[in-house]
Amino acid sequence: MAKFSVGGGKRRIRKSKRFKTKREAQQWLSKMEVRYPGREQAMRSQLIVPDYLQLWFNAEKALHVEPATKDTYEMTRRHIEPLLAIPLGQITRPILQEAFNCLARGLSHATLLKDYSHLKAMFRAAVRNGDLAVNPCEDLVIGGNDSHVKGRDKKFMPVNDLRTIQSYLRERLFDACHVNRMVLFVVSVSGLRIGEALGLMKADIDVESGVIHVRRSYDSAHHRLKKTKSESSIRDVPIPPEDMRRVHNWVGWHEEALRTADIPNPKTLIFLNQHRHLPQAKSVNASFKLVQRTLGFKGKYTVHSFRSTLASLMVEQGVPVTYVARYLGHTPSSVVTRRYYIDVLPSSVAKNRSLATAVVANDLTIDK
Repeated sequence: MAKFSVGGGKRRIRKSKRFKTKREAQQWLSKMEVRYPGREQAMRSQLIVPDYLQLWFNAEKALHVEPATKDTYEMTRRHIEPLLAIPLGQITRPILQEAFNCLARGLSHATLLKDYSHLKAMFRAAVRNGDLAVNPCEDLVIGGNDSHVKGRDKKFMPVNDLRTIQSYLRERLFDACHVNRMVLFVVSVSGLRIGEALGLMKADIDVESGVIHVRRSYDSAHHRLKKTKSESSIRDVPIPPEDMRRVHNWVGWHEEALRTADIPNPKTLIFLNQHRHLPQAKSVNASFKLVQRTLGFKGKYTVHSFRSTLASLMVEQGVPVTYVARYLGHTPSSVVTRRYYIDVLPSSVAKNRSLATAVVANDLTIDK
């Protein structure tokens, strides 16, 4: 039996509840502490770290984050649960460092950085709330196993591969049964994020101006339309005239096909399929693998490779980085833009290598 009491006299609040395990009782008592503040902090400090993370998230984050972000916190909790099942009050920097060292054997550096940011914020709150004296996350060394991380040969396509895939998609007859392939076509000529493409509506296809208006995104993991990734992601993306004509024709075909099949589409989503919902991102990626195998490729590229390659090609051809950032939906000073989309195509690497050696040799007659 767990008992909770706070206050005094007529204002005293008393609650009790039975639980099968001590852990469940501690979780409940800590929730009561958050709901009815004013009791000693000792109870919260006795929670094991994964449970404290859940408690803190529910109290301070849950109402203000997107479902996809909530998933990342849950993943962090799962990662640390086997390693940090100790009371919050007993956590130290060496214990935390050892846990991250263990996680680094199987998780990527990027994944561990996400876990680290979540835990650092949680421990900061614990210090602020009086549950800990110091933040044990300070000065941790974050490693990671990047053996399974997508390499540049998968992130970027050679220009010939890009053009081959674009041509293949242009030459295929599109109808309402080819929703995934049409999504691929739009992404291949616009560089949209896959969620941005899936969230397109009829009014977003501006034939007169030759642009696609990006105003929302689709979260296929939670089956919901949502805001774009950031305010910078709200943008107008120019489309080549012939490709815009093809997209415009698709909208007409798609509208008629849904009407014939008696499928309602009140939001005029241009990629609503015959099953009455939008495709999942993983389904579109699977379709892209099939296209690659059809063309004799190894199927190593993802849909996001279109975005990376188009942006890099623009920079290589002299399009200002500030415009490329706007085209991608990043801020002009975005670290992502500068780190990943500048001088990364194989042809650009070779060109700049020759130029670099020419400068070192003081031989500017070398072909640039």
